[in-house]
Amino acid sequence: ADVGRPIVWSIAGSDSGGGAGVQADLLTCHSLGAHGCTVVTALTAQNSVGVRHVELASGDSVRATLHALAADLPPRAIKIGMLGGEASVLEVGAFLAAAETATEEAGGAEGAAAGAYAARPFAASPSVVCDPVLVSSSGARLLSEEGLAALRSSVLPRCRLLTPNLAEAEALLERRITTAAEAEAAA
Repeated sequence: ADVGRPIVWSIAGSDSGGGAGVQADLLTCHSLGAHGCTVVTALTAQNSVGVRHVELASGDSVRATLHALAADLPPRAIKIGMLGGEASVLEVGAFLAAAETATEEAGGAEGAAAGAYAARPFAASPSVVCDPVLVSSSGARLLSEEGLAALRSSVLPRCRLLTPNLAEAEALLERRITTAAEAEAAA
């Protein structure tokens, strides 16, 4: 990695059509001058019309990728997108919790990252942004109810910024948002 550029991790699904997921995140990282790294949580067979197939990455695969990146390419920021299943959500949540705890215990300046996840310390806890991809634009469900519950409890509390669309905000809050006042209250 070019050590002169900030490292940003994209933890998301792979969009074979190139319009979303890790592909879009890598393009954004490149255009902003960052070095993008990926943790692929799902492979999708999709195009601009719709999603034809989704295959979730195993929790072991997500954990192994987090270990590999944490050991050598510590992030300045992490962008979370489609996690796909409960196993990925739990692995990401455990990683974020361990990174947060290790950095706090070390006083934030020279913290070891994510306990068992890293051989090299993070300089500080990365900023975490979550764009909770729950349903595709074509209507395909992309996170199970169990995954959604785990997202609420283990990932979202550790995010600096949450960027749901209206349908995602309603799913996360388990209520309808129909007025401007309700949208403001939801934010």
